[in-house]
Amino acid sequence: MNKKQINYIVDRVCQFFEIERDLLISKSRSSEHVFMRFHLMKLLRTKANLSLVNIGKIIGRDHSTVVHGLSEHNNLLLYDDIFRKDWNKLSTLYIEDISIGVDMMTMVFTEDEIFELSSRLLEIMQREKELQREKESILLEIMKV
Repeated sequence: MNKKQINYIVDRVCQFFEIERDLLISKSRSSEHVFMRFHLMKLLRTKANLSLVNIGKIIGRDHSTVVHGLSEHNNLLLYDDIFRKDWNKLSTLYIEDISIGVDMMTMVFTEDEIFELSSRLLEIMQREKELQREKESILLEIMKV
């Protein structure tokens, strides 16, 4: 995976959590920032196939911190509903990006256009979930009658 693609993953995580890149890879130990870094580590490991050392270099930590982060990521997926929901949304968005083809997108669109399209996709997905909940609510009302 080249540097442009790695930056895309990092930027995608930043965009998803609405956080500045510097804050994502900062030394902040707030659980919110730590959890975001865990998601980033997992994406870089599973989607970019980066080594623990290389992931550590990207986030400014050593490989043992990455090992711990990946382990905690797996534990949190089991026990933390909000963490799991964030991961499911983030990994789904990433998979959709890849299915389109990041390399092709970067050839066809500017970086700003990619972020614009990704943002629109996220909004559409959120609206789709809202409509699904509304549909379920209406069906429940109909069933009561």
